[in-house]
Amino acid sequence: MIQAMLVLLAVTLPVFAALRAILGKRVQALMLRMSKEIQTQQPASVEEPEVKATSVPRVARFDSSAIPPAASEARLAATQSAQSLFLRLCLYDALGVTGVLALRYLALEDPTLIWVGAGWLTLMCLRYVLYVGQYRHGAVAGTAAPGWFRRWILVAPEALFRLFTHPRYGWWPVLLLAYILYDAGKNVPGTEFWAALLVLVPLLLRVHLRRVARKGRNRRLLILRVFGRDENATLTFGAIRNFWKHIGSTFTVVDPSYVRYKYRSHSETHVAVVFFSCYGWAVAFGTPEFNEWWGIAIQLSVLLLLAFAMGIVVAYRRSPRLFAASSKQTQDRLRGFLPRARRWDLNYQDLDMYCFDNTWRSAVEEFVRSSDVVLMDLRGYSAKNKGCETEVNFLFDSIPVGRIVFLISGGNDSREIEELIQSAWRYLKPDSPNRNRATAEVTVFDIKDGRREDVKGLLDVLVAASTEVGG
Repeated sequence: MIQAMLVLLAVTLPVFAALRAILGKRVQALMLRMSKEIQTQQPASVEEPEVKATSVPRVARFDSSAIPPAASEARLAATQSAQSLFLRLCLYDALGVTGVLALRYLALEDPTLIWVGAGWLTLMCLRYVLYVGQYRHGAVAGTAAPGWFRRWILVAPEALFRLFTHPRYGWWPVLLLAYILYDAGKNVPGTEFWAALLVLVPLLLRVHLRRVARKGRNRRLLILRVFGRDENATLTFGAIRNFWKHIGSTFTVVDPSYVRYKYRSHSETHVAVVFFSCYGWAVAFGTPEFNEWWGIAIQLSVLLLLAFAMGIVVAYRRSPRLFAASSKQTQDRLRGFLPRARRWDLNYQDLDMYCFDNTWRSAVEEFVRSSDVVLMDLRGYSAKNKGCETEVNFLFDSIPVGRIVFLISGGNDSREIEELIQSAWRYLKPDSPNRNRATAEVTVFDIKDGRREDVKGLLDVLVAASTEVGG
């Protein structure tokens, strides 16, 4: 099986990369088009005249070694509520199944059910112990790529283990347990009823808990950035989102770098699919037949490539319909998304908006109005990035400056970024919440190398900014 997996990876990696590149070019081409519903960009006649600001902003520069204590306390408070919700989820899943098993035991007095219930409680305890760490104060991942052993060897066993323990897949072990008990008691009257009840009770408890969780605060984070920089995606779409999903949703406008990151061919999903394909073939046809690994590998390669290619073709053809053709479409998607922002595992979903060249500005406007904090990633900024100037101007005109965090990476771009901030602040809209400030402080976070302490410091600043009231 190992030989077959290696052949599969060798064949599928370059093909997946090529198909991903085709899809990325498709998205980039659509981004440069104009929406047919909006023939021109915003007319100059609707623009309000700007007036001179009454203050000059002070740039407050932070890094991982200089984080205010209040910022760390704000992140701790936010994750504590998420941790308590996770504990309730584990308890509901544990009690829902064991409660049904206990009732079944009282009806049948089958001692096997005691062992099954004990095994289920052990699995739920294992789930809590393994995943509660992601809510702890220091549980933040950096941007460094995992080593080759974990990426290529451990990823498949980890994926199999998560299938039974991760809260996101909580329905799967319940269904498996219900099927096993049903199959073992086919000749016992009422087996179908108890199997159905075993699935229904945990499902209803999870639905109830999800409704309760919706009442909690969704700290909505908008991620804006210099478009097209692949090296920035690991932090914004990886480390930041992997933490923020516990406390709120994130919004962003899609660009080619996002597409390349999402459909990267060396991802854990790709390796796990290859592994389980080989394993499934071995189980289906028996170990002796799998000794002819080269033939099996070729057949699996063809099947996987066909399946992946079909998915890319569907995404390629459907991509124009994913794009927001007007401000109304963006508003409709936001209205449909926000009430259902919680996932099945009670973490928050993300909303990624595909936009045409004349609709991305309106999408940013809608996102800004719906966000609690904005991360403006200016790493790699230069005077050529006119889109960033438009976004910074709009941010200062629209939301209190205390809810904006600018991300830089030091180096030669620091001076240009400070000039950008000062220039955008000089003239503001009359109704800007920042125009009449006697004093103003612009938060800039200087990230060094993307290690865990760097990411933790940035998250501290973002969570603190999301608690700002009125700036």
